[in-house]
Amino acid sequence: MRWTLLTTTAAGALTVLSGMASAQDTGALGSAQQALDNEYQIQGQEVDPNVPVQDRSRPDYDPLGIRRGSFFFFPSIDASVGFDSNVNATEDDEKSDVILGLTPQVSMKTGWSRHELNGRAYLDAAKYLDQDENDFVDYGLRLGGRYDVSRAGAFRGNVAYDHLHEGKDDDDRITLGDADVVEYNRYTATGGYSHRFNRIMVGGNLIYRLYDWDSFNAGGVTVNQDYRNRQEYGGNLRLTYAVSPRIGLFTQADYLFYNYDNPSPGGREQDSEKYGLSVGTTVDFTAVLFGEASIGYVKQAYKGDTFDDEDGVSADVGLTWNVTTLSTLQLEASRDFLPSSTGGSSRLATDVALSGYHELLRNLILNAHLRYSNQDYKGSDLEKDIYEGGVGADYLITRNFSAGAEYVYRQQDSTADGGDFDKHLVLLRLRAQM
Repeated sequence: MRWTLLTTTAAGALTVLSGMASAQDTGALGSAQQALDNEYQIQGQEVDPNVPVQDRSRPDYDPLGIRRGSFFFFPSIDASVGFDSNVNATEDDEKSDVILGLTPQVSMKTGWSRHELNGRAYLDAAKYLDQDENDFVDYGLRLGGRYDVSRAGAFRGNVAYDHLHEGKDDDDRITLGDADVVEYNRYTATGGYSHRFNRIMVGGNLIYRLYDWDSFNAGGVTVNQDYRNRQEYGGNLRLTYAVSPRIGLFTQADYLFYNYDNPSPGGREQDSEKYGLSVGTTVDFTAVLFGEASIGYVKQAYKGDTFDDEDGVSADVGLTWNVTTLSTLQLEASRDFLPSSTGGSSRLATDVALSGYHELLRNLILNAHLRYSNQDYKGSDLEKDIYEGGVGADYLITRNFSAGAEYVYRQQDSTADGGDFDKHLVLLRLRAQM
């Protein structure tokens, strides 16, 4: 997990930590072709009623953006100051530090009545005043869109490039102690098509990802990360039947191939294939309860005989409940086999997170979250239990300025020697936007 100094909603909701996903989380392919960012509502476009409190349109405080023909641009910049009580995520010899952050970004969206094109460019930089080996500069560019073939069918696509870092308290961290953070490049391309036939919806997606990891310095020694370089490609197919306008049943088949450039540090072949089959339900009680939940079977089969094949129960849950017109609860859960930074077999990652939001005032949104994660490394005795909780608030000053604050506590219990740690995180942020 890393400091994430970006805000992710039009209301300026503050996201201090990367919630459910680790630095190399590849997750279930059911979420690979997610809806592209819909941060800003353009006047005249149809409003989606299924919106949680924190993302709700607030005409007096929403940025107007810059219009160029049918294109709308939404630039912003965040300045932040934070405190981390244990920047190196160590069990002993804890070191605290103050962190300064700067995050300029610009989002783009079209205002067409049919089809859509959107994109985002960002830079996310943090400076640690004492422990400067933790400094990072993340940046990226994404372009996506939707082509409406008819009222019943549409193509979606997305391409992205991100230069990211793996923080020392990420779920699958590789950096230890005073070592530098690990940087990597990620290239992503997805595409899919869905079509509705009365009560039946069919859809499919293709995905390609490439990870390119940089070496890092640890105590004057260069640690090579080439064994983590890989390509991932695959896809999914989903069939959904609408039992009623509010409830649907679906089944989904997933496939993902991991193609590593190099063997593990022990010289073992890492290439594998992952198959999944799941069943689930979608719910849409308009503006009150919406989302989906599924359970299934997943198997990871290795090409060589150096690792045992793994299989087990998979799950994917994303539900939003607008308890009242002012309060929202969101539940996210997942269980899947993910790549391991150790160069060994995969890890079975189980995550559950509950988040709550409350609009205390029209321009003051409170938030809180709880999270539990279990990382079970197959082929070894390594296992981690991660607990996290936090509270925060976002204050919308005008449509051009907002402020936020958040506190997070995180604890990790690990079977590895020296792998336990806990930390306190505090962040204050000011945003300017157009």
